[in-house]
Amino acid sequence: MRLLYESKFKIFKMKQFLLFLIAMLTSGIASANFVGLESELVTESEYGNVYRVYATFDNPTDELVAIYALETAPINVTCSTQFFQSGVGSALATGINPAFLPFFPDLAFDSWFTIGSENSNGSSDIQQVGMDEYFTAFEAGNGFTIDTFIGGSIFLIPDLSVDAEAGDDLKVLIGQFTTDGEVSLCLNFQWDDADANTFNDEGYCITFPGGAVVPGCTDPNANNYDPIATEDNGTCEYDDECSGADQVVLASNYAYSPNSVSVSVGSTVAWSNTGGFHNVNGDINTLTGESFGNPEAFFLNAVSGGGDGVCIGTYTFNIPGVYNYDCSIGSHAANGMVGTIIVGTGGCTNAGALNYNPNADYDDGSCQSTGGGGDDLVLGLSYELVASNPMGDGQHTYRLYVDFATNDVEVTAVYGTDTTPWEMSSTSANGFYNQTVGADFGGSINPMFFPVFPELEYDSWFTIGAGPGDEDGLNSAFDSELSSLDDFNSGGDFIVNTFVGGSIFVVPGANDQGVPINGKVLLGQFTTSGLVTALVNVQYRNAAQESLYAEGLTITFPQATTGCTDIDACNYDPAAELDDGSCLENDLCGDCGGDNSTCQGCTDATACNYDADAVIDDGSCLQNDLCGDCGGDNSTCQGCTDATACNYDSDAVVDDGSCLQNDLCGECGGDNSTCQGCTDEAACNYNSDAVVDNGTCEYPEEFYNCNGCINDADVDGVCDELEVLGCTSPGADNYNSDATEDDFSCTYLEGMVLGLSYEEVAENAMGTGQSTYRLYVNFPNNDVEVTAMYGTDIAPWEILSTADDGFFNYEVGADFGGSINPMFFAVFPELEYDSWFTIGAEPGDDDGLNSAFDSELTSLDDFNSGDDFIVNTFVGGSVFVVPGANDQGIPVDGKVLLGQFTTSGIVTALINIQFRDADQVSYYAEGMSITFPAPGLGCTDDTACNYDPDAVIDNGCVYPEEFYNCDGCINDIDADGVCDELEIEGCTDASACNYDSNATDDNDSCLQNDLCGVCGGDNSSCSGCTDSAACNYDSSATLDDGSCVYPDMYYDCNGNCLNDSDGDGVCDELEILGCTDAEADNYNEDATDEDGSCQYLGCTNPNAENYDEGANLDDGSCIVLGCTNPAADNYNIEATDDDGSCEATGCTYQGATNYDAINTSDDGSCIFLGCTDSVAINFIVHANSDDGSCVYEECTGESDCPFDANGDGEIGSADLLEFLVAYGQACENL
Repeated sequence: MRLLYESKFKIFKMKQFLLFLIAMLTSGIASANFVGLESELVTESEYGNVYRVYATFDNPTDELVAIYALETAPINVTCSTQFFQSGVGSALATGINPAFLPFFPDLAFDSWFTIGSENSNGSSDIQQVGMDEYFTAFEAGNGFTIDTFIGGSIFLIPDLSVDAEAGDDLKVLIGQFTTDGEVSLCLNFQWDDADANTFNDEGYCITFPGGAVVPGCTDPNANNYDPIATEDNGTCEYDDECSGADQVVLASNYAYSPNSVSVSVGSTVAWSNTGGFHNVNGDINTLTGESFGNPEAFFLNAVSGGGDGVCIGTYTFNIPGVYNYDCSIGSHAANGMVGTIIVGTGGCTNAGALNYNPNADYDDGSCQSTGGGGDDLVLGLSYELVASNPMGDGQHTYRLYVDFATNDVEVTAVYGTDTTPWEMSSTSANGFYNQTVGADFGGSINPMFFPVFPELEYDSWFTIGAGPGDEDGLNSAFDSELSSLDDFNSGGDFIVNTFVGGSIFVVPGANDQGVPINGKVLLGQFTTSGLVTALVNVQYRNAAQESLYAEGLTITFPQATTGCTDIDACNYDPAAELDDGSCLENDLCGDCGGDNSTCQGCTDATACNYDADAVIDDGSCLQNDLCGDCGGDNSTCQGCTDATACNYDSDAVVDDGSCLQNDLCGECGGDNSTCQGCTDEAACNYNSDAVVDNGTCEYPEEFYNCNGCINDADVDGVCDELEVLGCTSPGADNYNSDATEDDFSCTYLEGMVLGLSYEEVAENAMGTGQSTYRLYVNFPNNDVEVTAMYGTDIAPWEILSTADDGFFNYEVGADFGGSINPMFFAVFPELEYDSWFTIGAEPGDDDGLNSAFDSELTSLDDFNSGDDFIVNTFVGGSVFVVPGANDQGIPVDGKVLLGQFTTSGIVTALINIQFRDADQVSYYAEGMSITFPAPGLGCTDDTACNYDPDAVIDNGCVYPEEFYNCDGCINDIDADGVCDELEIEGCTDASACNYDSNATDDNDSCLQNDLCGVCGGDNSSCSGCTDSAACNYDSSATLDDGSCVYPDMYYDCNGNCLNDSDGDGVCDELEILGCTDAEADNYNEDATDEDGSCQYLGCTNPNAENYDEGANLDDGSCIVLGCTNPAADNYNIEATDDDGSCEATGCTYQGATNYDAINTSDDGSCIFLGCTDSVAINFIVHANSDDGSCVYEECTGESDCPFDANGDGEIGSADLLEFLVAYGQACENL
């Protein structure tokens, strides 16, 4: 639908506007500090004690921006009992409407989280991401823990909420908790100081109600750590090198804590390992293999940690700047073990910049250029005359440029705010020329339309580099309070000067439209007859990709005098330098630019209106008529000259044929019409004043009297006896043009839609004479889904009522049924009868309804005021659901609810819907109509089963069949719904083998097949031994009855061996092979057959010291002397005992890869691995074997996942926080 696409575009523009606001955030060094958390007992209630918790700061301008959780910085919320949660409350304070407190007093004690505001009247617009499942647990009264990779957060846009600032009391409200138990919170915070520097403080915990404050050392790594201390009093003592540091960072569990530290120049930072094996690497980035690029490299060797903390080492930072580091052990860095040390204060150190900071210790890339281009890149503004008086109306067309000293820049935005306005003004009374089919931005104009709309070529517009027909990636965002573009399109001045301001911008590097051509970037085209004054601010990037700002650029043009330059013209201006199209000529009367009108007149001296001063005869000469009138037509002395006429004129000179006589009615010149009429008193139009009957008498037709229908129950002007039932919707398949009364039989799309229906929900429920109806769309089955209800100019959507007071819409009601909470019915009873629209969802249902309406329409406002609802514009309007998101658009019993309407009148509905079938194909049913409540339709025969005593129009009667009356069977002893006369006895079990499908009464005759397939059998007919290997096998049996008999193993059914090759009576399978010599070491007394396996153990090596000639199996007892080292040159493979005679040659240098301690003589074969390429940054001089480890300097490619700010492979809350901190910095400073 047209409006749906427009809404998506508006959402896209708002997203760009949000990015524009976020772009104002920068990171910096703290001028204030996050202090911690504190709790306050607000009151005691029947639901428990009510506590409020605050985040505390030391500067009133500090602003809390977010409360968040990450895998490495979890949130933990616990309660020893339960949190109290009101049934109408919210997990966020901004969801609490104080207007409901008088009706729901317990709402005041609801438990919730917040950032500053205590209810919806506050200034904080709190958003959340990833919190749904945790808030569900919280709303059920439970605590929760967030320690997942994605995490979660509640947050708000900075600088928009006074409630989020610390203020005079130096604290920001973060929650209210009502309970009779103990609460423990561990939270992480992001906050901004007054200079818009952003900071993260993690792992702050509080437990309440707590006991008395116990001062002491709370650092577990300190020698004098006090486990019962609740408040650190600065007495912690340490006995290693970490103890003297200005800042201690803990290393454990793949994380440094805190992972970002800000210190002053000359400060010492220590790292203490509380678990695992960690180092501190500030030299080469473990993840990229490239240098961190720190102001100076640093590295601390790895140590194993312990519960009390083991000092890894310290480093003193004397050079200001931003230092990044990681743990280079294993996969620690890949798992997020990275950190940052910020030394000193960052800022702009360029004294020529707009935001120069003389107190900055290092340059953070934030410098902004002055209006003239503080870096000498911006040369100012210029213009060119594109066309002089092209439309012949004295207006000229100019183009405005910003000029640069080089083409190695890119303009990314033109903008304005309250402190840096953006203005385009003209001195012309007509302002700027804007063509009706033109556009706000040059790249949106198609030059192919110039032949059709020639003036379009001179339309006024803005741009960044792109003219008509060019590729254009321009975006725009303007404060909703501004009317800048509307004023400009109306010819007025263009002014952007509010706090939020406005901007047009392009994505840096997306294309080259913002790159200068010959040092110029086009900013707009302006057509006017006056002088133009421009005040412009631009954002641009230099060759180093640094963002710079040129503000307050101004120019006034044209800078030449305009006027008439034609020397032959009567208004020639010798001082004019530019012709403005104003040149004129004298007319025949001698008037400069005249139209000859000042010397025209009658030049005929005989005429009665002769003009002696006239030079040009204008054909106006006149003569006197017979009446003596100059130019007269004799009319002033005409009249009736017949003295007998009723209109005789004694002053008339000329008879004009107007003489008249009185008619029969006594009227002068009358036609007897004034006394004509119907003179029959029996006629409907009898006229008692009529004298002459004119044959116009009218008489009522059958079923009528003179006042209309004798019987007309629905007051539709069609007599009840003449009503024709049928489908009255013109868009239906079965539309009946003769039908006068709709019988709800309409079908659409060849029967896919069965039209509309209604039901009366309540009659006069409020005592106002109004009834409540619900409207449905009907389908033949439930295998469809309604996705939209809509209206346009060609397919209107209307809901009309004949009642003077229209539709009832309750003041606390809603436009859509799913937005109404039925819990409020008890407090606001009339809310139950509110009028609303929907797709399937009624009050209390899960509702995914969306809506989009033409901004020119007032349909919902009219409806909420009780008036008719009409959607009939080109853009139109719609309510819709996302297909498949839930089942609200799926019919129930073939019906989908479309709305509820309360009125005392007759409702007429004209409906269009979009729906999908089971194959996900979309269809459109348009022009469906219905009028309700319907008049008295029904059966008028009092002998029929469906007789309706209120019916006045018969729409079909139903009569009972034989053996039935209107209540069912006349005789039905067993009350099974089958009349006794129609009963059939038999087996009614469909699983039985003798099932009778015609039987209605079961007579207990049902049987089942036995396993032999015999109906009602006992399995005996097919039982027996079914194993062919059994001695009593029965080949005819199919059911084994367990009677099988088998021979012993290795014997047949007669007891004989199946195999006995040596005929010794022992079956071959039972023979036992083995050694039968009792003198052998492996003699087997159970052996029945000798297998030659007899073994005699001993030493079988003839060279051994203890050789045994009788042995046939070596028992490992041989003793052979010699060299036993296989690596030796004289290795003896048979030697069992080393006699110290081994000799070996090889590499004897312990640092070599192939070093072997056994070598007694070096043979020059040592191998040293490493990078052998002298151009590599890690070249090793003594390496003689390249191991492929060479590293070369190279450009870093763009990330495959640009939104993964922390490089962990996922996009989550951590990336949002990283982005807010890093935004606006140059890449080399990150």
